[in-house]
Order: sequence, then C-alpha cells, then structure tokens
Amino acid sequence: MRKVHTREKDLETIVILAAAALVFFLIFRKNAFIFAAFGLLLLGLFFKCTAAAVSAGWLKFAEVLGTFNTRVILGLVYFVVLTPIALVFRALIKRHVNSPRTAFDGTYFTVRDHSFGAPDFEKMW
Repeated sequence: MRKVHTREKDLETIVILAAAALVFFLIFRKNAFIFAAFGLLLLGLFFKCTAAAVSAGWLKFAEVLGTFNTRVILGLVYFVVLTPIALVFRALIKRHVNSPRTAFDGTYFTVRDHSFGAPDFEKMW
C-alpha cells in the first residue's frame, strides 16, 4: 500500500485525535483532555512540521497495533473455534469424506486394469 502524507491527511489525523480527546473528557471528566484536544488543534493549525510528525507517528503506531491484533485475533479464532470443531469431528466421524474404502481395506491403493494407448496421451489436459 502506498503511503501518502499530505497536509489534508495530517489535519484529518490531528482532528481525529482531538475528537478522541474530547470523547475521553466526556467519559472521565478530566480537564486535561480538553487542553489536549485544544493543543492538538492548535498544533495542526499553526505547526505544519510538528503536526506531520505527530500524524506519522500515530499512523505508524496504528499500523503496528493492527498487525499485532490481526495475528492475535486469528490465533484465538484458530485455537478457540477451529481446533475444538476439528477434535469433535474426528471423535464423531470414523470415516473421512474422501475415503471410498471400507474398514476391511488396508490401503487406499486401488488396482486399475487399464492399458494405456495413443488416445490416452493425445489430450491429457
């Protein structure tokens, strides 16, 4: 994925961070969150280089967090959902779907009496 840092993208990230600070103020009722939101908005408005650095840092943090969470969630789904289903399936189903053999057969090998001729090799695919 191509990473493009434009002024609009930086301002969008700063505004989202300021909105998150305001939501935290509504939840925790701490005045520090209002000052943080106001400071972020002023930073985005007047200091372009600093706003770009904050935006790039936040987006890098989000990328690392997303990569980590994806692996954790997929691992949990595998071990919590798929592994018990597979174990129950193996315990209940004695014969697999792809096995045409009976319980008395000792192997999956089947004898095929067929002598190959020229027509068998003409259109193999």
